[in-house]
Amino acid sequence: MPLRYTLVFLLAIVLGQISDYTDKLFFKVNDEDFEHVSGVLRKEDYTFVSQIISGIYVFQKRGLTGKLSEEDLQLIKSYDDKIQTVEQVRRWHIQPTSDGLTGQNLGVHDSRYGMGIGDAWNFSMTGENVTLGVLDVGVDITHPYLLDNIAQQLSWNYDSNTSDVSPGYQRSYGEFLQLQDHGTNVCGLLSANSNESAPCAKGVAFKSKLAIIKVAHLDVKVGILADDDNIAGGLAHRTDTISVYVNAFTYRNTFRNLNFATEVVLEQGTRIGRQGKGSMFVFPSAKIGGGLENKIHTIVVSGVNPNGSVPASVASNAAVLTSALAYSFSLMSAGMSTTAGIYSDRKCTDKFGGTSASTAFLSGILALVLQANPGLSWRDVMHIIVQSSEHESLKSESSNFTPNAAGKYFHAMFGFGLINAEKAVSLARTWTPVGNMFAVTGTHLSQRSCNDMSCSFGFEIKCAHYCSCASTVEQVQVSITCHTSNPKTTSVYITSPSGTKSILVQEGQISTKDIVTDVLMRSVNFWGENATGLWIINISITDGTIFNANVSSIIISGTNAIASGDMPCEELHKSMTASPPGQATVSEDLMDSNAKTPKPREKSALEATIAVLFLVCILIGSIIFFYLNADHAPVIP
Repeated sequence: MPLRYTLVFLLAIVLGQISDYTDKLFFKVNDEDFEHVSGVLRKEDYTFVSQIISGIYVFQKRGLTGKLSEEDLQLIKSYDDKIQTVEQVRRWHIQPTSDGLTGQNLGVHDSRYGMGIGDAWNFSMTGENVTLGVLDVGVDITHPYLLDNIAQQLSWNYDSNTSDVSPGYQRSYGEFLQLQDHGTNVCGLLSANSNESAPCAKGVAFKSKLAIIKVAHLDVKVGILADDDNIAGGLAHRTDTISVYVNAFTYRNTFRNLNFATEVVLEQGTRIGRQGKGSMFVFPSAKIGGGLENKIHTIVVSGVNPNGSVPASVASNAAVLTSALAYSFSLMSAGMSTTAGIYSDRKCTDKFGGTSASTAFLSGILALVLQANPGLSWRDVMHIIVQSSEHESLKSESSNFTPNAAGKYFHAMFGFGLINAEKAVSLARTWTPVGNMFAVTGTHLSQRSCNDMSCSFGFEIKCAHYCSCASTVEQVQVSITCHTSNPKTTSVYITSPSGTKSILVQEGQISTKDIVTDVLMRSVNFWGENATGLWIINISITDGTIFNANVSSIIISGTNAIASGDMPCEELHKSMTASPPGQATVSEDLMDSNAKTPKPREKSALEATIAVLFLVCILIGSIIFFYLNADHAPVIP
């Protein structure tokens, strides 16, 4: 982001021209109680705004300004006992992750794609029959190279609640035009269908359809603004039809947990999206500790320079799954071109790049993968990404990849490497679906050691009931609190039972203004390792004192390597209701991505009732006994 935009934004904050908080609130209410609660809120001068998904509603409070305190929120919740949760909707100054380029003149660059994209096209993969949802500040849907692939009937403007998804170019403010053109630039890399002689290269998935989802707008005083309810609504938009949600933007804020509404939207999207196979939510690598990238339901992509080196704008991030080129079409070329709507004399630009481009490239490749095998689940796709990312081609940077205990090479900035479309498509065509995802949650410390400059927290993960265990790691999440006298020299890392070390926070990534209190952090670096054993999280400071440090929990999500029927599961319900100190418990909030059954929390309550009835009625007969022992393991998407 150019310095002048940042200065304008900071000045606006100082002058009170922008607030991080809106006059809207999220309410969690059962659908059958909505009319009742709506009546209660009307008496308190609230106006209904929208429904995000089932059970989550947005209301607006007239005259509300500034941030509500926790006491204020509890008071609102007390209006009626049918209000389950209340949270204020925040407004964010979002940052498109693109950098204006000063590279080669338009048409001089090499328009031939690397990353195996040309080889994937040779398999006749074009993205046909796949729909991509583009969340952005709007798109020029009349652009001649995009027009044929715009799905207008699937597009919507959540910012104004209309069907107008144009950027609304403010041509009197030339300094903001490139920001407003961001969505049009992204769409060109995704699905431009220009011919070989056109100045724009065609998109990676040039026959895919684009659903434009406008979630932000330009405020000429501060830049691009987006409200949390618009983003949540956009991520929930037409999950029956949209396969991949392309989000080429980040928040400026660090160490920010996600609001509960967006969190539920992401979980539900991977559970019921794409007719139960799960939607994919692609985000660029962002400020460390960002809420969106630290949820297991998102795919985080980083950027790679043309020569394979690390771009200056890219930082260490253990949540990154893979990478794509950020400033060129191939490792051997420089520059790229894409569609633009801000020029009257030409329809393309070479002044675009950054992890916005990386996000578009990966999303386009995923469209090719889904065309090759529409039956893939969202987790199948994540496994394919891991297996089709490569590091050998990244020249000198390849030596900075480290093998984990499962033999998978990962990098602090690049995840598992540079995505290869041909490998991904080849894997997709013959892919065997992965098993259901399970999760074990460790909340009991088996060991803790702290002094002035370091703290170590150990969690012993034991799978006492193997048929419900995440025995093979995919993703690891920890909730950390970290308050030190010198945040800039503070680091956090996690070590697996197999000895693999993953950096969650590098020195310099926490600033003096950051508040790190029970913030969820994620690492995918342990993919494929054994989940059981001692996991150690270290918080250290090289120059200063630790005031308060804590790790409240660790959640390990993954697959179950135990073959069905190999272990008895009759006592499974005990693993969900009790666990000895230091032992992990099976998460009850998680469910199968293809399931149409109640969530495990509902199921565990049922199983507990059946267990009681079993003890009372065991003497009645063998038929009831057999019925009561028909048990199921809880699963998550």
